[in-house]
Amino acid sequence: MNSLITNIRDANNGNEDAICQISDDVSYDRDHQWRTTPELMEFLQNDNGIYSIYYLRRILMYGLGDNTQDLPKAIELFEKASELGCSDAFMSLVIMSYANEYNAQSLDFLLNKAKSMNNPHAYFYYAMSKPNIKDNMDDFAKAIEMGSSQSAVVLAMHFMDLFNENDDEKNLKLALEYYEIGIEKNNPNAYFDLATMYQNGEGVKVNIDLALEYYQKACELLDTRAMVNLGSYYRCKNDEKNAIKYYKMAWNDIQAFINLGKIYLLKSKDYKNTAKEDVYKKKAITYLLRGSQCDDPECVRILMRIGIDPDLDINKIDDAIKLNNGMRKMFGNYGAYDIDW
Repeated sequence: MNSLITNIRDANNGNEDAICQISDDVSYDRDHQWRTTPELMEFLQNDNGIYSIYYLRRILMYGLGDNTQDLPKAIELFEKASELGCSDAFMSLVIMSYANEYNAQSLDFLLNKAKSMNNPHAYFYYAMSKPNIKDNMDDFAKAIEMGSSQSAVVLAMHFMDLFNENDDEKNLKLALEYYEIGIEKNNPNAYFDLATMYQNGEGVKVNIDLALEYYQKACELLDTRAMVNLGSYYRCKNDEKNAIKYYKMAWNDIQAFINLGKIYLLKSKDYKNTAKEDVYKKKAITYLLRGSQCDDPECVRILMRIGIDPDLDINKIDDAIKLNNGMRKMFGNYGAYDIDW
């Protein structure tokens, strides 16, 4: 967290590398995974720097950490940061304008203002706002020149789609060139897309080692899809330890919840009639309930199959397991509660 404070302080002082790092973190919502420590909050609330105000607004807008969401206060801080010359604040207002959460200033004004301040994401949004990608190549090129790695990824995806449609090697070459630009700029989507291509042999020869390397890079950049794919890869290889490791890294992914639930259900069977059986049952139910809370039908189905209420309070899992075990013991000989966990 000290490094984050240092980066914000450097951005406040006009350090371009720090500003680019902040822009990237915000672009991929990495700040949603930070722990908003008392030390960080004290720094942000007592510092009047542009990016301190901007980050405090992000925390209040999304209710990050233990902080209550306060959209009006967030908008107030956004406007203050934009008045002080923070181009990312203008871009955040652009995004809120798209979502109909902000209308005090027009979308065109906000976007053009951010472009005039050479914000790379402004060029990207401007290019994306037009209907045809091939007519917006100049805007994408400018965005890439200004540092928008996602612009390179969008173009890579565009040329990959064209390659899949007409099998033209020129389009594949362009796609790979733009993905390489994305990798040079540490874009997690570029690493993830290339990893899946090399894993499945899409336009390139299968190269599992390279796919794993790119998935790992994407994981380091907090791409949950890469975490889930690595978890599934190791699960297929019967490497349970690494499968669990990567699924747990995917902190908010429903597929990770499902797979962790299934892994722990199977482990509970391995330890049937031992003290560890209920330990693994509890872990399984915890993850399946997290999926159920996201209205995932598979998690709901599995919970109902094993006799657990999908709406169970997560703090009452122990009681539910105890009741379930009692019912199985009482009625198991009559054919009830005989479905394996």
